[in-house]
Amino acid sequence: MLEDGRELFDNLRAMPRDLRELLDQAKQGRIKLEVEPTGVQGALVLLDQVSNRLAFAIVLASLVIGSAIVVGADITLWGVGIPLGVMGFFVAGFMGFWLLTSIIRHGMI
Repeated sequence: MLEDGRELFDNLRAMPRDLRELLDQAKQGRIKLEVEPTGVQGALVLLDQVSNRLAFAIVLASLVIGSAIVVGADITLWGVGIPLGVMGFFVAGFMGFWLLTSIIRHGMI
């Protein structure tokens, strides 16, 4: 018990000197502060999911717009006779369904 009191006394006695050194370093701009954030990992995972879904939705929207342009141009697949724009709409529908099931599966609705 006596050693704990002695250690406390030594720390209190050294505090003004340590505080003066700290203030001198601050005046000279030599203080380096290291911050280690906690609890950020969950937010980063959520941000990654959101950015992936957003990128997927942008690709999906561009596929729908491109398919509408191709349908308007009446372009068909070589030798098959199926309009290329209609195939794009089917692919966009499949991708949209996939995105929707992914959102529902992860409980975001």
